[in-house]
Amino acid sequence: MTAAGTDFSNETVSAAVERKSLSGVFNAFTRETTQAFPEIAGHFAILNIPEDMIHMSIDPAKAGFNSQKELQRYLGDLMVSYENVGTSVAHFDGKHNLALLVYNGPHHMQMFADPLRDNLKNIVGIMDHELGHMLVEGAYYYSNRHSPTEIIYAETGADIYAGLRHLSRFMGSADDIDVLAWQRTKALLEHGDSGHYTSFGLERLAELARLNDLSAVPARQAVELAARIASETAPHESVVKAIVSALPAISDSDFRHASPEEALRPMAEKILSGQLSYHSARTADAYISPYLMEEVILNGKEPVLLNGPYWDKVRIALFDMNEKTQEQGILHGINAKPKTPGR
Repeated sequence: MTAAGTDFSNETVSAAVERKSLSGVFNAFTRETTQAFPEIAGHFAILNIPEDMIHMSIDPAKAGFNSQKELQRYLGDLMVSYENVGTSVAHFDGKHNLALLVYNGPHHMQMFADPLRDNLKNIVGIMDHELGHMLVEGAYYYSNRHSPTEIIYAETGADIYAGLRHLSRFMGSADDIDVLAWQRTKALLEHGDSGHYTSFGLERLAELARLNDLSAVPARQAVELAARIASETAPHESVVKAIVSALPAISDSDFRHASPEEALRPMAEKILSGQLSYHSARTADAYISPYLMEEVILNGKEPVLLNGPYWDKVRIALFDMNEKTQEQGILHGINAKPKTPGR
């Protein structure tokens, strides 16, 4: 129970998560964002549609409104227009120079936390992702005006920024980043969501997190690092198309109408063939490894861990493929040999 008269004016996002207050999370998020990026103070708001609330740092005069009432009417109309969209979005209003995050309820895939057990922590990840679209250079886009390649870059930058903030806010781990990388890979192979195929960037971030303590990276530096990682890891749309073409299509119905072993066997056969290209091999490995190395819970059913002689063969094939990839890196499968030292 909250004590009467408790002052939450300086509460952190992580503290508000612990208090299990959605409004508290958004108030703290607004405050922390404008403190880290004072240039958007007076231009920033979160439209909290489920609770019909606006958490804002907007100066009506700076935004070109004649009064607070006019600003409130404008934001209210915007909330109405977004309430049936079904997803959370970043909305930039160039006319009023407003950076608006729209939260539209928990209709989202998992980010860095289990949305059932850690719903508020998951929501923070969603908001950090949307904020990343606003802050990371090149990460804000209109889907009808940008190419698939630009969208993949933008989504990668937003995911990396959100991952860095998760590491900082909640002392998160590289394993948390791996969770989202796997979710993005599943979305590509099971639902054809190529725009959110950010897994290569997330894998790079997880690798960095295993080698470095990134928890002290401030928000402004997280923006810069997110842009660097996205620039180096976001694949061209043609690479993503090639991955999808090389790997068998898998759908939710495959798991509903067949056992996991049957549903995943076509992917396993591709791995055993040894004919996958560099990027397709990485994607196939990322997708199937959790089923082979740990337990995966599908649709609330019993955990799935693939065992038996056949799946042992697949494990060995993955191990050999990964060993070569780690040894050769980007040269995996390329006819190049290490030079003799001194030559």
